[in-house]
Amino acid sequence: MKKFMALYMGSGDARTRSDWDALSEADRSDREQAGMAAWGEWMTRNQTAILDAGGPLGTTKRAATDGISDTRNQVAAYVIVQAESHQAAVDLFSEQRSAIQPSACFDGLSATGGVAGGISYRFTPIGGS
Repeated sequence: MKKFMALYMGSGDARTRSDWDALSEADRSDREQAGMAAWGEWMTRNQTAILDAGGPLGTTKRAATDGISDTRNQVAAYVIVQAESHQAAVDLFSEQRSAIQPSACFDGLSATGGVAGGISYRFTPIGGS
């Protein structure tokens, strides 16, 4: 089995494009809960393929020759899976994307899960897989 890192990419304008801020607090809470439930169900169904459940990423730092500074990027979270092929790894997430995407907002900074309008997935082989 090969290892793959799935990177959840959130765009800075996800909240705007998904009209997240126009929702009532109750609607946002309902969507967050539905998104987390869908995520948990996906994790349970695919537990044998998941090597590292990953999670949301925090503040990003940049280390360069001119020093260390705060920066931003679109990587919001990660998970590491094992699969027979690159395509098989991607296929693991096709069900997850349809189950979670409509249910909540994820702007790349949120500590709670859920996704809407601004997420994409990037799959990177680990160790030359």
